[in-house]
Amino acid sequence: MKEYTKVDQHLHLLCQVIGKANRTFVPEKTDESHTNLYFDSWGNKILGRWIQSGSGTILVALDLNTLQFEVLNSSRKQILTVS
Repeated sequence: MKEYTKVDQHLHLLCQVIGKANRTFVPEKTDESHTNLYFDSWGNKILGRWIQSGSGTILVALDLNTLQFEVLNSSRKQILTVS
């Protein structure tokens, strides 16, 4: 159980980055749903909400295989990776 708790806490901290991006760049909703995260089982990624930027629509994601943050374009192609 200790290992589960450790992994859970680590994942929680990593997801805070995505939540912060959502809170900062997605229009606020009273129910806080603008900070929701989603699991992409095909890509094995945790995804934030779509963000409108000057360059188009982007998505902040955490790749669970590499534990790298990614910024994806509207076609879900990587435009930036941060490790």
